[in-house]
Amino acid sequence: MKTQGVTRTMHLESAGWEKHRDRLAAEAKLFEKEKVEFAKQNADFKKEKKSEEWGFRGLKLKLQASEDTLAEERQKWWAASKKDNQRMFAARTKITNLKA
Repeated sequence: MKTQGVTRTMHLESAGWEKHRDRLAAEAKLFEKEKVEFAKQNADFKKEKKSEEWGFRGLKLKLQASEDTLAEERQKWWAASKKDNQRMFAARTKITNLKA
C-alpha cells in the first residue's frame, strides 16, 4: 500500500510539473515575442530621439517659428484695431456734429 501512495503522489507531482513546464514554455515564447517588439520600439524611439525635434536646435527653431507667428498676428491685430478706432472716432465726430 505504501508503494501505491508513493506512485500516486509521484504521478500527481509529475502532472503538476508537466503543467508547470508547459506554462513556462508558453511564457518563454511570449517573452521572446515581446522582446522582439520591445527591441523594435526601442530602435524607433532612439531614431526619433536623435532627430532634430529632440535637440536644442529643433526646439529653438520651433520657438522662433512661434514668435514669428505671434508677431504677424500682433501686427494684424494692431491694424484691425487702428481701423476700428478710426471708424469709431469718425462715428463719434458725426454724432457730436449732429448734436451741435
